[in-house]
Amino acid sequence: ETFGESRKTTWAYEPYKGQPIDGPHNGPAPGPWDIQGTPREKFKNQVLHLEVPHTASVKPCHDCAGVCRVRCNSCRGNGGTHCSMCNGAGHTHTYEHGQRHQHRCNMCDGTGRRRCYKCHGHGQVNCKTCEAKGQLKCYIKLTITWTNHNDDHIVERTMLPDELIRQVSGQ
Repeated sequence: ETFGESRKTTWAYEPYKGQPIDGPHNGPAPGPWDIQGTPREKFKNQVLHLEVPHTASVKPCHDCAGVCRVRCNSCRGNGGTHCSMCNGAGHTHTYEHGQRHQHRCNMCDGTGRRRCYKCHGHGQVNCKTCEAKGQLKCYIKLTITWTNHNDDHIVERTMLPDELIRQVSGQ
């Protein structure tokens, strides 16, 4: 068994909610291998995510530009959609005794449009990226991955198959 460790850094972000910011003003950022990280248990596969010290900053949200709201995807920002019951016509047809009758659509109240269920007709929803805070805490995230590698090799000079030797226990 060989217990291996790999390290990778990537930019990460989370909604800024007033938490402390450990930025470059606190000193230079350490390298990936200068950061202390120990596995919970040796010879078990596991992953640890850490914020690299002195790399954090606060920036406006890249999705909503700090406004806290974004365009609704369900109605494309229109606040409503075509009524599916009348197909946007505002009325439906029924046939009684061979005659066609027109009725006002009950689903859209004759308008042909229904208010968007997601944005309630406003055309915008709260930004999920910043959780409607308008700002993001950006930082470098260190991912430490520990992997256990198992391998065996049998060295023997008999005609006995390796599978039989591999199954033997004892000395």
